[in-house]
Amino acid sequence: MRIIISLVHVQGTSLNNFDLKGELYPLIYSRDAPNKEAGFDGDSSRNWINSLDEKLVKGKKFLCEGNEEASEAFRVGVVGLLIQGTTYINVAYSFPLPACYLHTKDATKIRKYIHSKRTPTATIFKTNELRESLAPVVPSFSGRGPNNVTLEILKPDLTARGVDIIASWSPLSLISEILGENRTLEFNIVLGTSMSCPHVSGATWYIKSFHSTWSTAKQMSQDAKFAYGAGQIDPVKALNPGMVYDAT
Repeated sequence: MRIIISLVHVQGTSLNNFDLKGELYPLIYSRDAPNKEAGFDGDSSRNWINSLDEKLVKGKKFLCEGNEEASEAFRVGVVGLLIQGTTYINVAYSFPLPACYLHTKDATKIRKYIHSKRTPTATIFKTNELRESLAPVVPSFSGRGPNNVTLEILKPDLTARGVDIIASWSPLSLISEILGENRTLEFNIVLGTSMSCPHVSGATWYIKSFHSTWSTAKQMSQDAKFAYGAGQIDPVKALNPGMVYDAT
């Protein structure tokens, strides 16, 4: 996912299928557009519903500081949304308008650009497929060890595919939780334990159909040694691991 700010290109993360065809739109910062008539200031205009001045932001591209602003931006008719932060930077979400997550350092550059130009502009491109796979890697939001109850246990759980997984999706369910969203899909890209659980369950029973008492995984990168626990599941290699020991 690419964003062009003036003549500067920035890359972020999202599932954006809206095509702005490269057209540049006025760019505004959420803290600069509070609904003062309703008693809001710059701090509140980045978080709360009805906190934005619609006259200032409608028809513009919008830079905010938190995911909570997405529903507000959609409500007031913003053309596009740029969200700064690191919490969801390695998760691709779908929004009901052109939107993208940015690293804080890139958002800082954009903020400086906004306040240095009389008429700042920007556009957001459609999402592109990234063929250079970074998997397997533990996402930033996954809990690290050790176990809070038993500190001797660093992180015993297994790692399985759970981020940006394509799965069937009920057309009766909305794509996002944002009020006013009306798009439907037969397949969606989602994340969470509901995605990794089927992978683990299927792999477990595949292994147990050959060896009813076995359970195993492969080691991951040492760079994440406090995150991956017992490792990533590998059901094919698990059938003939070379050595088996009882860990009870």
